[in-house]
Amino acid sequence: MRRREPLSTDTAPAAARRWLARRDYSQAELRARLEREGLTATDADRLAAELADGWWQSDERFAVSLVRSRARQGKGPRLVRAEFSGHALDEADFRRACEEAEVDWQAAAAEALRRCRHSDPQRQRQFLQRKGFESDQIRDALAEG
Repeated sequence: MRRREPLSTDTAPAAARRWLARRDYSQAELRARLEREGLTATDADRLAAELADGWWQSDERFAVSLVRSRARQGKGPRLVRAEFSGHALDEADFRRACEEAEVDWQAAAAEALRRCRHSDPQRQRQFLQRKGFESDQIRDALAEG
Protein backbone atom coordinates (compact mmCIF):
# COMPACT_ATOMS: atom_id res chain seq x y z
CA MET A 1 0.00 0.00 0.00
CA ARG A 2 1.30 3.43 -0.90
CA ARG A 3 1.84 5.84 1.97
CA ARG A 4 0.22 9.26 1.59
CA GLU A 5 2.26 12.38 1.95
CA PRO A 6 1.56 14.35 5.14
CA LEU A 7 -0.61 17.40 4.72
CA SER A 8 1.07 20.76 4.44
CA THR A 9 -0.40 24.16 5.21
CA ASP A 10 -0.90 24.52 1.43
CA THR A 11 -2.74 21.22 0.85
CA ALA A 12 -4.63 20.97 4.15
CA PRO A 13 -7.50 23.40 3.37
CA ALA A 14 -8.52 21.51 0.22
CA ALA A 15 -8.24 18.14 1.97
CA ALA A 16 -10.31 19.33 4.93
CA ARG A 17 -13.02 20.71 2.63
CA ARG A 18 -13.18 17.32 0.86
CA TRP A 19 -13.64 15.58 4.22
CA LEU A 20 -16.36 18.04 5.25
CA ALA A 21 -18.14 17.62 1.91
CA ARG A 22 -18.55 13.92 2.69
CA ARG A 23 -19.77 14.26 6.28
CA ASP A 24 -19.90 16.66 9.22
CA TYR A 25 -17.06 16.72 11.73
CA SER A 26 -16.98 18.29 15.16
CA GLN A 27 -14.37 21.01 15.66
CA ALA A 28 -12.38 18.71 17.97
CA GLU A 29 -12.59 15.76 15.58
CA LEU A 30 -11.47 17.92 12.64
CA ARG A 31 -8.49 19.30 14.56
CA ALA A 32 -7.45 15.79 15.60
CA ARG A 33 -7.64 14.51 12.03
CA LEU A 34 -5.64 17.47 10.73
CA GLU A 35 -2.94 16.76 13.32
CA ARG A 36 -2.94 13.05 12.48
CA GLU A 37 -2.48 13.95 8.83
CA GLY A 38 0.64 16.01 9.58
CA LEU A 39 -0.28 19.55 10.64
CA THR A 40 1.01 21.08 13.84
CA ALA A 41 -1.53 21.72 16.61
CA THR A 42 -1.32 25.47 15.96
CA ASP A 43 -1.91 25.09 12.22
CA ALA A 44 -4.74 22.60 12.82
CA ASP A 45 -6.45 24.99 15.27
CA ARG A 46 -6.08 27.91 12.85
CA LEU A 47 -7.46 25.95 9.86
CA ALA A 48 -10.35 24.47 11.86
CA ALA A 49 -11.30 27.99 13.02
CA GLU A 50 -11.14 29.30 9.43
CA LEU A 51 -13.37 26.47 8.21
CA ALA A 52 -15.87 27.18 10.98
CA ASP A 53 -15.87 30.91 10.12
CA GLY A 54 -16.54 30.02 6.48
CA TRP A 55 -19.43 27.68 7.44
CA TRP A 56 -17.60 24.61 6.15
CA GLN A 57 -17.62 23.26 9.69
CA SER A 58 -20.31 23.77 12.32
CA ASP A 59 -20.50 22.09 15.72
CA GLU A 60 -24.24 22.86 15.79
CA ARG A 61 -24.85 21.16 12.44
CA PHE A 62 -22.64 18.25 13.50
CA ALA A 63 -24.54 17.87 16.78
CA VAL A 64 -27.97 17.78 15.12
CA SER A 65 -26.72 15.31 12.53
CA LEU A 66 -25.26 13.07 15.24
CA VAL A 67 -28.48 13.09 17.29
CA ARG A 68 -30.65 12.24 14.27
CA SER A 69 -28.29 9.52 13.10
CA ARG A 70 -28.00 7.82 16.47
CA ALA A 71 -31.75 8.01 17.12
CA ARG A 72 -32.38 6.31 13.75
CA GLN A 73 -29.89 3.61 14.79
CA GLY A 74 -31.97 2.92 17.90
CA LYS A 75 -29.57 4.52 20.38
CA GLY A 76 -30.93 6.29 23.44
CA PRO A 77 -30.11 9.69 24.89
CA ARG A 78 -27.62 8.39 27.46
CA LEU A 79 -25.39 6.86 24.78
CA VAL A 80 -25.69 9.89 22.52
CA ARG A 81 -24.90 12.27 25.40
CA ALA A 82 -21.77 10.22 26.19
CA GLU A 83 -20.71 10.41 22.56
CA PHE A 84 -21.08 14.20 22.68
CA SER A 85 -18.43 14.45 25.39
CA GLY A 86 -16.03 12.58 23.10
CA HIS A 87 -16.49 15.37 20.55
CA ALA A 88 -15.88 18.13 23.12
CA LEU A 89 -19.59 19.05 23.11
CA ASP A 90 -21.44 19.64 26.37
CA GLU A 91 -24.90 19.05 27.86
CA ALA A 92 -26.23 22.36 26.54
CA ASP A 93 -25.12 21.39 23.02
CA PHE A 94 -26.90 18.05 23.46
CA ARG A 95 -30.17 19.68 24.59
CA ARG A 96 -30.10 22.20 21.70
CA ALA A 97 -29.37 19.46 19.16
CA CYS A 98 -32.21 17.28 20.49
CA GLU A 99 -34.60 20.21 20.31
CA GLU A 100 -33.57 21.14 16.78
CA ALA A 101 -33.54 17.51 15.60
CA GLU A 102 -37.02 17.06 17.12
CA VAL A 103 -36.18 13.57 18.33
CA ASP A 104 -38.93 11.78 20.21
CA TRP A 105 -36.88 9.55 22.51
CA GLN A 106 -40.01 7.76 23.70
CA ALA A 107 -40.89 6.78 20.14
CA ALA A 108 -37.26 5.77 19.54
CA ALA A 109 -37.39 3.49 22.59
CA ALA A 110 -40.65 1.92 21.40
CA GLU A 111 -39.16 1.35 17.93
CA ALA A 112 -36.00 -0.20 19.44
CA LEU A 113 -38.20 -2.48 21.53
CA ARG A 114 -40.06 -3.61 18.40
CA ARG A 115 -36.71 -4.68 16.93
CA CYS A 116 -35.76 -6.55 20.11
CA ARG A 117 -35.80 -10.34 19.68
CA HIS A 118 -36.38 -11.12 23.35
CA SER A 119 -39.85 -11.85 24.67
CA ASP A 120 -38.90 -11.81 28.36
CA PRO A 121 -39.65 -8.34 29.83
CA GLN A 122 -36.47 -8.39 31.94
CA ARG A 123 -34.33 -9.09 28.86
CA GLN A 124 -36.21 -6.37 26.96
CA ARG A 125 -35.48 -3.91 29.80
CA GLN A 126 -31.78 -4.82 29.72
CA PHE A 127 -31.75 -4.45 25.94
CA LEU A 128 -33.14 -0.91 26.15
CA GLN A 129 -30.74 -0.03 28.98
CA ARG A 130 -27.78 -1.14 26.85
CA LYS A 131 -29.14 1.00 24.01
CA GLY A 132 -28.93 4.03 26.34
CA PHE A 133 -32.56 4.83 27.08
CA GLU A 134 -33.68 6.47 30.32
CA SER A 135 -35.70 4.55 32.94
CA ASP A 136 -38.97 6.35 32.23
CA GLN A 137 -38.60 5.77 28.48
CA ILE A 138 -37.98 2.07 29.12
CA ARG A 139 -40.94 1.80 31.47
CA ASP A 140 -43.28 3.49 28.99
CA ALA A 141 -42.02 1.45 26.03
CA LEU A 142 -42.54 -1.79 27.96
CA ALA A 143 -46.03 -0.67 28.98
CA GLU A 144 -46.91 0.09 25.35
CA GLY A 145 -45.52 -3.19 24.01
